[in-house]
Amino acid sequence: MKNKIGNSAAGYIPERDPNVTSALKTLLDSCAGSLAALVATDDGFVVAEAFKREMAVKSLAAITSSLMGLAESMVKETDQWPCRNVVIEADNGNIVSLRVADQRVLTAIASKETSLGMLLSAAKACAETLNRNGAQ
Repeated sequence: MKNKIGNSAAGYIPERDPNVTSALKTLLDSCAGSLAALVATDDGFVVAEAFKREMAVKSLAAITSSLMGLAESMVKETDQWPCRNVVIEADNGNIVSLRVADQRVLTAIASKETSLGMLLSAAKACAETLNRNGAQ
């Protein structure tokens, strides 16, 4: 069963897509201070990841999908639809999540040395590449 955008059966773990992994590595290379990037399905499975340090990728994928789901519910309830991204500013860094295709979410994580604008810009460029190339 091949993974396709918008087609994820319950309990099905999608194949890792090397083209998506390549785009994530480009994101990390283009953004100084970036630590990790991943693409997850709406139901919390990892599609691809690129990490500069060890992190709990399965947990991050599950959190990513939940976070985007909550954000999309919030903007829908407040008539601010559609949700473009979710931004987390923390003392030790920033995290951004963006919708990619219909049922995928890109999350990028960076240290506090990276500005939020730099991380968001790199993540948006990656998301555009993934959308343009029809990444799975």
